[in-house]
Amino acid sequence: MVGVLSARLATMQKVLILAVVLSAAVAAPLGLGGAHPAARDNSAPTEAEQRALLDKVFAHQHANDAALEYFERVERRLSRTNDGSNRVETLKRIRVVPTGTGNALITLEDQGRAADPAAIRNQMDQLAKTLATSMDASNAETKRLRERLARRARDRSELIDAIRQAFVFTWMGREERDGRTLVKFHLDPNPAYKAPSRTTEMFRHAVATMWVDESAAQVARLDAEISSDISFLGGIAGKIYHGGHFFIAQAEVEPGVWLPTYSQTDLTARRLFTTSEYHLVTEAGHYRRIGPPEQALAAIRREMASAANPTRQ
Repeated sequence: MVGVLSARLATMQKVLILAVVLSAAVAAPLGLGGAHPAARDNSAPTEAEQRALLDKVFAHQHANDAALEYFERVERRLSRTNDGSNRVETLKRIRVVPTGTGNALITLEDQGRAADPAAIRNQMDQLAKTLATSMDASNAETKRLRERLARRARDRSELIDAIRQAFVFTWMGREERDGRTLVKFHLDPNPAYKAPSRTTEMFRHAVATMWVDESAAQVARLDAEISSDISFLGGIAGKIYHGGHFFIAQAEVEPGVWLPTYSQTDLTARRLFTTSEYHLVTEAGHYRRIGPPEQALAAIRREMASAANPTRQ
């Protein structure tokens, strides 16, 4: 049952994060606020105009999700867990490289200490091998991993679509942030929505505020809160308590492509008889289009050759 709750905790985070994988056009990794938002012309568009805008937003989000599989990035991850008797904190800086069968993680810093250059070279060697293997369609493991990745992509796409039906979007006006006009919507659970799965059933327990870049028709920020307790197996296996908070931001990393730059999750949950607090912050930046495995492998090999022969640069 502990495993059930662990899976649900992970799912809840992904649901509210992937649901509307969001953004804030920020200049610095933690520059979430920018200048204090100034009031704009808040005359609401017609319902038809709002629907048309949201149609574009969700279509763009699907495209962003697909594009993420071709971009490498660097993430700074801070996680903290506290169950009252044991506090665990982890801080890492990781290079994330898509491989066509998942993501390869190269540890650059661990607990504030830079990784040994030899360790990074070993990880790069392994990355090159993984990319080469992922190009072999006849490899049974490659086939299995590709199918799993495709299944996750379908699940994510279905969750994005479910958001549109699971919530009622209420116009809240416009704000000016960092020189861009953002449209603000409040999301409340749609009482008429019939959840097709236990995962989408969780939408009944959340409310959110969403900011949309009006000119780009891209989600710019999402601030969500768990509004009522989420129980597992009637509360026997565990529970995620109301008050949990999720924030996500993303920025334009290439014309027309907006990807996550910041996410934060804070929640309290009970597994069987142990109540724990969870805190996770991820900053992402240094996005670079690396392409499908064939292109990625060529780029990684060039990088490794350059590192091995710095005088030739």
